Amino acid sequence: MLGRTMDDTIDVLGQQHCELLARLDATADRLAALALPLLELLAYLEREMGTHVALEERALFPVLARHPELAAGPLPIMEQEHAVFRARTGELADALRYGTVASQVGAVEAIIDLLRAHLAKEDMVLFAVARTTLSDDERREVDRLARALL
Repeated sequence: MLGRTMDDTIDVLGQQHCELLARLDATADRLAALALPLLELLAYLEREMGTHVALEERALFPVLARHPELAAGPLPIMEQEHAVFRARTGELADALRYGTVASQVGAVEAIIDLLRAHLAKEDMVLFAVARTTLSDDERREVDRLARALL
């Protein structure tokens, strides 16, 4: 009887191993699927937001900086947030290469929070001020500088 109980227990333990391995395999497959949207987001941020930030920093900001009230106010904040964005994008890239799922999710959440707040500032403050402050000639200069970057 003792031998039979051990065999049954061993069989049960072996079956539990099979079930656990199947669950681990399924989870590993889902983790790989989770990484794809994060990799796509990173590629988008590096490509599209990289261009967007370059247009702002090399076309719009230099012209706006001629206006002292902008050079002392919104522009340094925007430039600092751009630097934070670049750092956060690097953190996401590192998390995707070397990090845990938790670090990947944390990196994406940090970027989402930063960009939502940053874009609101640009839309509601910076662009509104730019539209009312820049002369027609300055706006054409911004356009010319932007075309040279593209």
